Amino acid sequence: MPNALAMPFSNEAGTGEPRVVPVKLLVLIVCLSLLGSYLLVPDQSQLVERLMMDQQYSRIQDMLRSSLGNEDGVDAESLQKLGSERLASLSNLLRLTPREQVQTIFAAGRPLTYDRFTHAVTLAAVKYVDVMTPEQAWALIGKQVDRIPPGYLADLTSVLAHNALATGKPDVAARVLAKSAELPQATPVQAREMVQAFRWSGKAAEGALHLRRWLEARPDLASSLSPDMMELRDLGLQVALEGGSPGDALDFQIMGLKAIPQTTAISEPQIKVAMSLATQSSRTGDVVPWLKRFIEGLPEHKLDWRSLPQQKVSSPDKFATYATWLTKYAQYSDWSSGFDTAFDAHFRLAACGEVPSLDRCLALADFLGRIEELADLLQFTSITDQRPELQPKLAAFLANLGRDEEALPIYQKWVTDHPEDAEAAHDLGCLLEDMGREEDALLAFANAVKVHPEHVASIKKLAESCIRAGKHANALQLYAGLPEKAHDHATLENYALLAESLDQHDQLFRAQVLTTRQTDVTTVEPYLAIAETASYLENPEPAIAELEKGLQRFPSSPALRVAIGTVWLRDLTNPERCYAALKHDSVKQSFEGVTLLIEIGALLPNPPDLLAFLGSDIENKFSLPPQSRLELAVLSHRCGDVARAERLFATVPEEGRGLAYLAEAKTQLGELDDAIRLMNRYLEGNSRATSEDWIALGELFEQTGRADEADHAFQQSLTLLTSDLPDTKEAPTIKSTQASEPASVSPRLSPATEP
Repeated sequence: MPNALAMPFSNEAGTGEPRVVPVKLLVLIVCLSLLGSYLLVPDQSQLVERLMMDQQYSRIQDMLRSSLGNEDGVDAESLQKLGSERLASLSNLLRLTPREQVQTIFAAGRPLTYDRFTHAVTLAAVKYVDVMTPEQAWALIGKQVDRIPPGYLADLTSVLAHNALATGKPDVAARVLAKSAELPQATPVQAREMVQAFRWSGKAAEGALHLRRWLEARPDLASSLSPDMMELRDLGLQVALEGGSPGDALDFQIMGLKAIPQTTAISEPQIKVAMSLATQSSRTGDVVPWLKRFIEGLPEHKLDWRSLPQQKVSSPDKFATYATWLTKYAQYSDWSSGFDTAFDAHFRLAACGEVPSLDRCLALADFLGRIEELADLLQFTSITDQRPELQPKLAAFLANLGRDEEALPIYQKWVTDHPEDAEAAHDLGCLLEDMGREEDALLAFANAVKVHPEHVASIKKLAESCIRAGKHANALQLYAGLPEKAHDHATLENYALLAESLDQHDQLFRAQVLTTRQTDVTTVEPYLAIAETASYLENPEPAIAELEKGLQRFPSSPALRVAIGTVWLRDLTNPERCYAALKHDSVKQSFEGVTLLIEIGALLPNPPDLLAFLGSDIENKFSLPPQSRLELAVLSHRCGDVARAERLFATVPEEGRGLAYLAEAKTQLGELDDAIRLMNRYLEGNSRATSEDWIALGELFEQTGRADEADHAFQQSLTLLTSDLPDTKEAPTIKSTQASEPASVSPRLSPATEP
């Protein structure tokens, strides 16, 4: 259906889209609107006039006069300067109830313009508790308290706090005043009110904490000696104690002590309170400097320590008071690890005959390096007469200070009067030794050991003195008599050297064993030394037991295995143990190990096992000496490897000492005629031949049934044995030894070469 109210559209050609409102009409509407708003909205003066007409201006004046204490209020000119928007907002606030006013001013998310007018409205709103309780008001205001100017905040919190106290809400007052106390302008009066509010709300410790922070932020006030500040610090101390916090109470007391000028002495009541609080809070170290200052102010403390005994006699009452405080000072210093100051205090007390303080000085002197002072004290006082056991202690102090001539007569008299004191007798010998009086020191140590035969330190010192005096046998005897646990590195070293130099192999072995037990052995050298010593022992079993312990620590050491095998080789009745020690892969890389294995091969019940262990080319890996190559050849021949044996025989030329080696090898193979031939060639014209070589030749003749030639060889051996200079004698002549036919007698080998 067509719209009857719609304007007709033009159908003329060339016209644009039809409009609902013409442009001219739209412009006219806008102009009329602006004119109407100008005529209807009042200007600043009109707004003030309207406020005066509806009595709002009078209300603003009354509010400022009552809330801010402004007798004249505010005039119209001042209101005109505020601006229409601000005046309108004030007018709107005044139309609200007090609760609504506070809610509007401190609404969350709303910009806060807090000037004197807003402040006046707020004060008027919270002034009466029957309209709004302080707790309700602070719940709204506290959220934006940081945006309130400090001066206004102080007024506001004061009103709220007083109202809270008046309505029996000290906890609310405490919270409000604590916030107010954070302001830089907060006064001691406000701080006191805050503390009292916390106190009345049953939170004394919290009040003390806030007050301490307040004072710490104002060091000038904290150190003030004004009556108000002294009273405020005392209040803090009291509430801290009420709240069960003696540590905070001590902080307030120390603040008061810091406020006392250096030229003014600390009074006895003040230091008593501080000490009591320090003890309760386990902070005795914090009060030590103040206790020291208090004691330094006492006249007795200004006296030299040598004058104190006389002062004790002349003024016993005053001195008793001084001694009481000095004892406290010494104790507190000790508890706080102030050992130097504790020593100073105990020293002065010890000078007056206080035995516990003297004992404490004795305990601290060496640790603090103050034995010289203590020695002077012991020499100055008569306390050593009352406690004679301090005499050797005094002598020790003097000796440590290098005052030997003073220490010597004290030691001598004490040892004479108290022969049971082993330590003093030992120290006397040490002193004489330090003084260079070696003979006297030796006698002193000998006397100490005679009276105290189990005093290890004196035994060691006596042994050292004997060494310096050349009495090595005596020193060795002393070391040998020491129990195992009494030895140390130095004594074991001396023990071993003495035993070795005196050919006391049993003692040398013991010293070596103790060394391996008491030191952290990181190499096989100590065990190799034991193996070397074992060759001189009648019974090698103990040495072998120690060497096997070493082998457990160093199982891959070829040197140690060779050493054990060498010791085992002495026991020809049990070559298997020697072979067991040597049968290890590490030994196959050792020249000494390989040659030793080849040497014992003829003694083993299963030689093929040895050859298999050594390998078929062991002679190519090592440059074996002729004797070892021939021993390997004999071993190979007996195991059926004749070709290898012949190759090895061919490596040893028939010349020099090789002739003797070849003769021995041929003997082991039963080729006696060849052995005799080789041995004859070796001995013919050889001036270096030994009696053992002639004996070997004689035994070969015996085995082949040639007795005359055997006797001749044995006779030549005897000639060499009885000759003074065997190397310069003419070589014995050799009878013709051409064999007419092979020997029919089976070869007889010595036990050493018997397979």
